[in-house]
Amino acid sequence: MNFLEANRIVASFTGGLASPFLLAMSGTADNLLLYIKAFSAKCAIDAQPKQLAFGTLSQHISLNEWDKSSKEVFLLFPWDFAPACDWRTGIAKKAPSSEVLLQKAQKIAQLLQNRNVKGVYIPAPIPPIHHDNIQQKQLEAQLTSIAAAIGLKILSPNYFSLDSYLATGTPIAAAYLPNVAEELIGFLQEPTTIGGGKALITDMDNVLFAGVIGEDGLEGIRYNPEGVGFKHFIYQTLLKRLKEEGVLLIVVSRNDIDLAMTPLTNGEMVLKKSDFIHVSASYEAKSAQIISIAKQLNLGLDSFLFIDDNPLELAEVSQAIPQITCMKFPTSNKESFENLLRQINQFFHRDIISKEDKNRTQLYQKRLQGLAPSQVKGADLTAFLSQQNMELIIHDRSTKGSARGIQLINKTNQFNLNGRRFNEEEVGLIISNGGRLITATLNDQSGSHGEILSCLITAKGVVESLVISCRVLQRHVEYAFVCWLCKQDFKISAFSFKQTERNEPLRKFIAVQGFVADNNGLVKVDSAKFLQLHQEKLDLFSLQKG
Repeated sequence: MNFLEANRIVASFTGGLASPFLLAMSGTADNLLLYIKAFSAKCAIDAQPKQLAFGTLSQHISLNEWDKSSKEVFLLFPWDFAPACDWRTGIAKKAPSSEVLLQKAQKIAQLLQNRNVKGVYIPAPIPPIHHDNIQQKQLEAQLTSIAAAIGLKILSPNYFSLDSYLATGTPIAAAYLPNVAEELIGFLQEPTTIGGGKALITDMDNVLFAGVIGEDGLEGIRYNPEGVGFKHFIYQTLLKRLKEEGVLLIVVSRNDIDLAMTPLTNGEMVLKKSDFIHVSASYEAKSAQIISIAKQLNLGLDSFLFIDDNPLELAEVSQAIPQITCMKFPTSNKESFENLLRQINQFFHRDIISKEDKNRTQLYQKRLQGLAPSQVKGADLTAFLSQQNMELIIHDRSTKGSARGIQLINKTNQFNLNGRRFNEEEVGLIISNGGRLITATLNDQSGSHGEILSCLITAKGVVESLVISCRVLQRHVEYAFVCWLCKQDFKISAFSFKQTERNEPLRKFIAVQGFVADNNGLVKVDSAKFLQLHQEKLDLFSLQKG
């Protein structure tokens, strides 16, 4: 993310889950705050940072009383522990001993630990306090160890810029401001208090396991302590322990209930169906499912923790239920899995585990027996989606590069026009007779999702297959693509729709205004009406030709 992009994201952000906090650091941070707001906006968080007056960090740390309900995020450097190491004060006439500096540093560390400090430490080089270079390096290493011992995350020393610090008071190199901001916003999603959590709601696909059960099948998902499944194995072991300590585990997944149950009942995962008090699998809004479950359990929504890998699901839930705590399951190396586990642990911290706690799952399972998925409409994500810089690239794969398109047709179940499978020869025959195979690639703020759509059209304009990967559902790709089809010179005469056991998301789409079913099992689209009704969704995308 560059400066102009950060400005644009912040300017277009229409609001999300409010997150006021104090950025506690000893320098200035104007541009850093901009990047913090931009990265937070991408996560549907309305970051509301305050900053200490320049040079007042030490006084703030020394306060005996502070607002313990207010969130603080610390960005610290060596001189915050040992003031004599600050470049801006110059070099002392008499070199202080390392022993004196470290004693001072330990006292400051104790003050920070008393307030349950959260934040990062940049092990910047310090002025030449000692003539002995080895002694100098030892002091730098000891200060870093003190920072690590109180739980600060240690970042790269390259993030520091002496030129910037002396010229403007900003101790971070301009090129690394986005990196530091991204590290800091992870702490905004942490609970402000320790303990109090009662229920953990988890997604399944790419959270409980690696992969998508509806596309990869039971044989294709990974949850063992090896390879891509290792993080998910560790996550499950933590949830298993929490369940034994009285935390209520709940699944809320966009899926068919029988598919959702498959990995929970095959006996191979750490977590089994019996570990959860309820499994809610449907294609309705997740916020509606959570509210319904909370009412049935008679528990406050502020005691729930929701974990998902999908930013859209997190945005929908946090927008509809501001009381709930939402955490993102890491999908890239830039996101810290270690931080997630620590945050979960903190949310459900309890000093004493009673016998009642250990039996709580069985007690609450009875309360949710027979609970049907709620069909209440969820939060409107249009504003959030408008900030995602979504780009839909259309590819005509009729002459070459058809492999991914054919794979999608034969792999996708949920957003699938009719469940039909086509081999390479069948697709080739339709194309040789004048048909087309069209695919689409989706890019957004998080990067490229690859080719996620495939559409097979006959020479007569009948759409024989239309599939979209469930990884990108809710982004309104289907609306944008059909709008694109409606504008093409080749006329779409009908969609060959058939309801299957798995294609509920597609059935809901075909039922929207602009489609009309006929008596021959086909569905036709009124192009002018469809474009008029769904222009707002088309406007969410930049359409390109690949």
